[in-house]
Amino acid sequence: MENLATDKQTLVNMLSERSKEVLDALKQNRSITREDWSHLLGDLKDAGAITQGEFDFASFRIVGHPVGEKRNGEFVPYQPGDLGFLDIKAITDQVNKWPANPFEHLDTMGFLLRKMRNVLMVQERQEQKGFTFSGFYKQENAYTKVANLVKDLIA
Repeated sequence: MENLATDKQTLVNMLSERSKEVLDALKQNRSITREDWSHLLGDLKDAGAITQGEFDFASFRIVGHPVGEKRNGEFVPYQPGDLGFLDIKAITDQVNKWPANPFEHLDTMGFLLRKMRNVLMVQERQEQKGFTFSGFYKQENAYTKVANLVKDLIA
C-alpha cells in the first residue's frame, strides 16, 4: 500500500499547477470546465497514466456511435431501427452537455453506451447480423479507468 501512495504522489507531482488546481476543485466538489478536465487528462496522458485512446474517449473528443460490422470484416451499418427506443440525437446532445462534474458525465455516457450495447446484443441474438461490441467495451473501460484514476488522486 505504501508503494501505491508513493506512486500516486509521484503522479500528482508530474502534473501542472493547473491540473493540481483541477484536482483540488474536484476534491472540494467545485465545478470545473470541460477545458480544465481536458487539461488534466492531457497531463495524465503525458505522464503515461492513461493512453491516447483513453484521453480521447474521456475528454469526449471521440464518442463512438455504434456502426456495426460483420465478423468476416464486411462493413454493415446498423439500420435506423436497430437501436430501437434509443435516440442518437439525444445521445449526441448528452455528449455536448457539460454538467461541470466530469464523474457525472462519465457515468451518464457509460450508461448510454451500455444501453445501446444491450439493445444491439438482444437484436444480434435474434437476427445474427454479425454485430461486434468491442468498441462499446473499449469506450466504457476508458470511462471507468479514467474516473477511478482521478477519484484515487483526489482521495
